[in-house]
Amino acid sequence: MIAYAANTALDDDETLGKRIDNLINSLFQCPSFQIRLDSLSNIFFLCLPL
Repeated sequence: MIAYAANTALDDDETLGKRIDNLINSLFQCPSFQIRLDSLSNIFFLCLPL
């Protein structure tokens, strides 16, 4: 399992945009994925194997 994290609170708009682009590109390579939030409002995209 591969987890991608994006802490939206610490990123400026440009950095966040690049990170989201990278996340989307990575997720297209995942057979399936889940999106979760932790208690600090970090967003986790979990890439799940088939």
